[in-house]
Amino acid sequence: MTPYAAAKFVNEELKKAGIEKSIPTQMMYNYTSARMNADKKPFIEYTIEEGINEDSLKNWTTKYIAKKAIRRAKTMGESRVY
Repeated sequence: MTPYAAAKFVNEELKKAGIEKSIPTQMMYNYTSARMNADKKPFIEYTIEEGINEDSLKNWTTKYIAKKAIRRAKTMGESRVY
């Protein structure tokens, strides 16, 4: 999967979750191949041959949405996240 396709997937999931945020394609590049080029471990599994690993992307997206939901709840003064 390319960074473009990954960003599109994440943005669709954010929209489904009611989060008004858009992930730019560059962010997916930075979290994967750019980190590898800097001799760092990518945040989302990535290989040059296959691109972004879909299962790893789904796992990362779930965690990202959960963090955004918690942050939004704190900002809105909610004491619990349902």
